[in-house]
Amino acid sequence: MNKPKPQIAKAPTAKKSRSGKGAASQIEDGPSSPHDLLDEIRAEWIASGRHPGNFDFSQFVLGFTIVSQLMEREFNRYTTAKFGMSPSTIRILLTLRRAGRPMRPTDLFKQLIITPGAITKQVDRLEARGFVRRVFNSESKRGFLIVITKAGLTITDQATSNEAMPTMWEIFHKLTDAQRSEALGILHLLIGEIREQTQNNPID
Repeated sequence: MNKPKPQIAKAPTAKKSRSGKGAASQIEDGPSSPHDLLDEIRAEWIASGRHPGNFDFSQFVLGFTIVSQLMEREFNRYTTAKFGMSPSTIRILLTLRRAGRPMRPTDLFKQLIITPGAITKQVDRLEARGFVRRVFNSESKRGFLIVITKAGLTITDQATSNEAMPTMWEIFHKLTDAQRSEALGILHLLIGEIREQTQNNPID
């Protein structure tokens, strides 16, 4: 009589990424949390033959990238559906609102880190829809200032409400006061250090 062959348990293997999908998509479709995804990607690197070493920095950068992608995706869905505008265009209004004063195009592209040409096109679209207007700059013979209108202010109120990113809003409020404070402290530290480094070593 033939004896049944013993079943050999297979070692768990990391799930393969879906073709054509980025890390942010994997969070939405697969693992239950970013932490799970970071562990999954780490396991894939190890399985591919790379020495484990210290993956802390890679996971740190990847974690920020994933969160940024998800926030941008949710905000893009909202601004496109609600206003028919991209997040980058909305951010011009938000920058003007935050400054509380008319701004030069130069000030805008420096703060938003985009090209002067892109600023011009976006301001043209906003002006055509009545959200901003150009006014003469008395301090410059050929220059002008960009002013946000009452209609533009209404847009900024809506774009900064919890309706703009309900998922991220909910996640943020699941954190404890101490966790939110620690996260904000880390962001302040990182941004301060990055600005100092880029000022000493400007990025072209």
